[in-house]
Amino acid sequence: MFWKTLALCICLVSAAASQTPDMQLTPEQMRGLAAQAVNGGYASEAFDLSAALLDRDPDDFDALMIHARAARDLARFDVARKAAQHAWAVAAGDEQRYAAAVSNAQILSSMGNRTMAQLWLRRAVQAAPSDFHKGMAARDYRYVRSQNPWTTQFSFNIAPSSNINNGSSSETTTLPGLPFVFELQGAARALSGTEISGGIATSYKLAESGTRQTLLRLSVYHRGFVLSDEAKDRAPDAKGSDFALTSLTTGIDQTWSLRNGRLILGAEATLGKVYYGGDPLYANLNVGGSLRYAFTPKVQGQLRAAREAQKGYDARPDAHAWRGSAGLVTVLPQGQRLSAFYNYAEGSSSADYLDYADHEIELRLALARPLLDTGIEFGLTAGHKHHARNAITGGERNDDTLEADVTLILNTLDYYGFVPSLTLRTRRTDSNISIYDTKEVGVQVGVRSRF
Repeated sequence: MFWKTLALCICLVSAAASQTPDMQLTPEQMRGLAAQAVNGGYASEAFDLSAALLDRDPDDFDALMIHARAARDLARFDVARKAAQHAWAVAAGDEQRYAAAVSNAQILSSMGNRTMAQLWLRRAVQAAPSDFHKGMAARDYRYVRSQNPWTTQFSFNIAPSSNINNGSSSETTTLPGLPFVFELQGAARALSGTEISGGIATSYKLAESGTRQTLLRLSVYHRGFVLSDEAKDRAPDAKGSDFALTSLTTGIDQTWSLRNGRLILGAEATLGKVYYGGDPLYANLNVGGSLRYAFTPKVQGQLRAAREAQKGYDARPDAHAWRGSAGLVTVLPQGQRLSAFYNYAEGSSSADYLDYADHEIELRLALARPLLDTGIEFGLTAGHKHHARNAITGGERNDDTLEADVTLILNTLDYYGFVPSLTLRTRRTDSNISIYDTKEVGVQVGVRSRF
């Protein structure tokens, strides 16, 4: 009753102000009363007081913020949105910009537009006047994201490389049983250049309960190349677009959470189409399953298995493949994150030189603490790929590959919650058929989200 009585008094004082000058409230007093009213749950009174302030000064930042909050509480979202956007437009300094961005995000979330709310929370992170405020906005972002049926991820990378076409590192080659030395020409040799790739992957929650979730997924990915001057001289007829790859994928995922979330079971089915050099290469169907189990809060085991069927276009034969992986992810006592995986793939087709069996061991280590505010990750992969027959000699082909990389995450260059990453990598393949020997050194520049 106290607040309603106070609000009535405010209205009476305001009404009398035009006739009795000495009873007028100052703008500062009205702002204080409006703030107390909206914080006390009296949205209607706060709405009227802030409206009166805005009649006096449409650019009154505090009044706009109170008006937006009161209108949101009254479910007058169009009015709230207009006031919050105006507050952002007239905001001065980081504190006001931060407050206006958070207000816009709250209103959009209340309206059910959580994707736009996430964008405004990234604006809040960018404008945050302190690390504390930045952490609050990031926390709110994670919450809104968990409530959003849509999840969208963008990727973009620029990667200069000494071998964009997976060409041979040898200048010459020999064939078993022949006394000749063949000089490798053009695109048969490694060509240097720059890879430019990007993609978008989005998913929508079709259904969700405490233990089950169904997602519809869509993704588009493209990888193109720009040849260096040296590569153009070595292969005058080659173009970067000759090696371009584009993939389109759609699918559905189902997950089940059991044993209080310690066991996660998954099943997925996807349809896709792959283009190479601008022409259709194959269409594929993937069906697979996965299992994740938390042995302890810091040790998690993972298993995956999938079956792929490929329908080739033009002269490319149809093919089938099995893929699987098993591994552990753990957090070490010092806080480093270590993962170890064994990956296996086996392919078969009507063209036996495409049949293969691929074994791979992958290790990754992420340091617990940034060095000079730079996160550091290391990767090491060793693989062996066997072909029962190859197209060059008709005999067996065995490739041994070793790849190492180090990734630097440049946290000091934070922009709207995104930070650049720099990956240095080297890869070498030694084959019993010298034409398949390859070497590659590359640098990859990408972008990551910090939350």
